[in-house]
Amino acid sequence: MAISPNDARIFLALGDYNFGTKNYVDALAYYEKSYSLDKNALAATGLARAAFLQENCDKAVEAAHAALSLNVTVLELRTIIYKCSMKKKVFKEAREQLDSLVEKKPSELEYWKSLAECCVQLKDTVRCAYADKNILRLDKNNIESLQRLGDFQFSLKEGKKAYATYKKLEALSALNVDVLKNLSTLALAIKTRQRRWII
Repeated sequence: MAISPNDARIFLALGDYNFGTKNYVDALAYYEKSYSLDKNALAATGLARAAFLQENCDKAVEAAHAALSLNVTVLELRTIIYKCSMKKKVFKEAREQLDSLVEKKPSELEYWKSLAECCVQLKDTVRCAYADKNILRLDKNNIESLQRLGDFQFSLKEGKKAYATYKKLEALSALNVDVLKNLSTLALAIKTRQRRWII
């Protein structure tokens, strides 16, 4: 059986070999050639990985989207897209990928922290509170999440919850002026049973 110089599998194998030896420049070229001959998920995945490791986010994201359209089970591709999107400050795209990642890997703290960061940038306080609750599930002393969650609960007039969250925060670090003011307001609301607060 003759080997064709235009056999996508040969270029895929050469891409894999060069990727394995950390020669990402040649790996990228071979994966591109393989993908141009046969639009398959393995070549697109290799292309995305090699481009990402060379910090070529545009090519990495394009290839990762192509690979996902052919094989949606590769989570690493979503990680590539979200990390590149965060670098480029395309937070909506990053959040979409992170939503899928936290669904599949709910114990991955990095994903929850990145999701919270996206939600802060997108001013999505509800989704941010959800991310912060999960961050605190995995890292109960996370100061940023405690502060954001306390502020969110305070904004919803959830007095007891906000007070408890701020007290946890108080035990871990010096509080800023706004938190001290909110804590004082809550202490008074709880003491006097003010109706505008959910006590």
